[in-house]
Amino acid sequence: MNEQQAPKTPQSEFLRIRDQYKQSSEKSGFNALIYGDFGTGKTFLLSTCPKPVLVHSFDPGGPLTLRKWVESGEVMVEEFLPDVEGKVDAYVKWEKRFNQLRKDGFFDHIGTYCIDSLTTMSEALMAAIMARGFSKKEGPRKPYHEDIPTYVPQIQDYMIQQFTLRDLLMVCCGLPCNFIATGHIDRAQDEVSGKIIATPMISGKYAQKIPLLFDEVYVTDVKESSRGLEYRLLTESTGMYRARSRLAASYNLKKYEEPVIKDILKKCNYAHEDKPLFLEE
Repeated sequence: MNEQQAPKTPQSEFLRIRDQYKQSSEKSGFNALIYGDFGTGKTFLLSTCPKPVLVHSFDPGGPLTLRKWVESGEVMVEEFLPDVEGKVDAYVKWEKRFNQLRKDGFFDHIGTYCIDSLTTMSEALMAAIMARGFSKKEGPRKPYHEDIPTYVPQIQDYMIQQFTLRDLLMVCCGLPCNFIATGHIDRAQDEVSGKIIATPMISGKYAQKIPLLFDEVYVTDVKESSRGLEYRLLTESTGMYRARSRLAASYNLKKYEEPVIKDILKKCNYAHEDKPLFLEE
């Protein structure tokens, strides 16, 4: 006969909740959405993350700034682009590859996983949705690249895109390594205030909703000074730019931080050491 379980007390529940939160927070790493204009150092910033770094790139030519670290084995880059025939299977290939890496436990052994960029990834996702979709009246659609003049995304396509993007980002933020997604910047006039605001370049209302999935949302910025161009990270909102940091209050992050992810992790008491590179069998 099993021994009767000890009754729960306020103290035992307190300890259980505290330990459960601690274990959960230690299992996943730092996550951030980092977006900005062209040439502000978004992709180069990935070289400052704890290594090894795996970059899944949807931007043609984007990883060129990482070549030095790719050659040393500190950064690994896999590109997901339409093939020479113009087929729109980049997202499908990524999804299959990502799920396999998760199944193999690959993310337990790297320092940082990066998607570069969320803007072009969401475009690849929309292309895949339209290629696989169908209309009851029209029947199965042709591959998107064969049907561009006659078909544009419908509201149901955007809904599928947004829910899929939300779900996959929630998975990425829960990986046992650091996760960073980059994004291009979009500017539009706020309907209420009339002010120009900058948001990640993602279609629909998810330009406001996607950042809510991340602990940190930074904007890359370049300032011209007497010393030349100074690259920096904006960590809090201004009149135009939407940025925020959940860590800032506890760890005193500055409004503008040096664009070095390892230094930010160290300041915020996150693990910032590199892991073994496993370059040899």
